[in-house]
Amino acid sequence: HGLAKLHLSMGEVEEARSVLQRGLAMFGTGTGDDTHNNNRYAKRNENVAFLAHTLAMIELNCNNNAIKAKEALQQGLWHCRNSPQLLLAMGLCESRMGNEDGARDMFERSLTADQSHAQAWQAFGVMEMQAGNFWTAKTLFECGLKNSPTHGALWTAYGTLESWKGNMSEARLLFAAGIEKCPQHIPLYQAWACLELRSGHVITAKRLIGEALTKDK
Repeated sequence: HGLAKLHLSMGEVEEARSVLQRGLAMFGTGTGDDTHNNNRYAKRNENVAFLAHTLAMIELNCNNNAIKAKEALQQGLWHCRNSPQLLLAMGLCESRMGNEDGARDMFERSLTADQSHAQAWQAFGVMEMQAGNFWTAKTLFECGLKNSPTHGALWTAYGTLESWKGNMSEARLLFAAGIEKCPQHIPLYQAWACLELRSGHVITAKRLIGEALTKDK
């Protein structure tokens, strides 16, 4: 995995992909449920999940290949079937493929495995928001923030939801609260600045961008 990360840092995506594929091939597809009760196998399974998740994200985000990403995740889930990271990634694949019901199932399983998994709350809520299910998205963002109040992406998504609904005052309050909790999360400043720019408040937008630039060092 370290070698793959090195390749990625150098922009060598295909080399990283090849390394991860070779790493996963070493583990096969497991030898039965009894392996999950052994500490040595548990550590091995954790390593497989790490490899599978990284490979899947390369396939999904760099190669735009959700099918290949799912194949990698399925191998990881064979070894670590309750991994919240793998289940979340599978949900992202299903969402990318337009299978919202499948995505919901995976997101719910991820959150069942780990209710504090902020990225799962955020991804689930964003999918529902994009589908026009604003009330469900609001509930998901609120649950996520209750469990992870310092997760900047959740505050950003929740504020964006309210701006989509036309609740500009509420959106501003959410962005401000998010910045108070997560002052280094640059997308919060960007999202708030975009809202102000659309509202014609150019000076406020410039101030927010200026604040973001002081954090992004």
